[in-house]
Amino acid sequence: MVDGMNAPAILWAFAAALGAGLPIAVAIIHFGRRYKWFPDAHFIGKREFERRLEEAFQGRNALDDESFFTRYFAKRQIPKDIPVRIRRIFQEHLKADFSRISAEDDLSKELNFPWNYDSLADVEIVQALEKEFGVCFSDTEAAEAKTLLRIAELINQKIHS
Repeated sequence: MVDGMNAPAILWAFAAALGAGLPIAVAIIHFGRRYKWFPDAHFIGKREFERRLEEAFQGRNALDDESFFTRYFAKRQIPKDIPVRIRRIFQEHLKADFSRISAEDDLSKELNFPWNYDSLADVEIVQALEKEFGVCFSDTEAAEAKTLLRIAELINQKIHS
């Protein structure tokens, strides 16, 4: 038994995760976090996530969709709907206000803390982007797309190739 879960329950949980299309590693992380299999892992709570987000965006003005597009994407020949939909997906999956994010904010550096808040967020966001735009990302592409600008360029390239 692992923290209240017996072996059949663990196997059922993994089977359900795999049946939902989640890779085994994602299932392990998800259930490991839920049942505290990794006591030394550094996960943050909602309040800490919101504090870090506020700190990262401090001094920035919120941008509506039109301003966001005009400031970061209009000169790059990327259609308006792509970055707007990308930002919406981030907001929905992380349940946070991303109206102050810039196209160049690095999701692997100054904005890496969301992945400590929700260990499945990166996988869910990639899947949501693939579904939203009807594209597929290789593991390498997903790993290298570290900014909203790069994500938008990659999606634009895939749609128009």
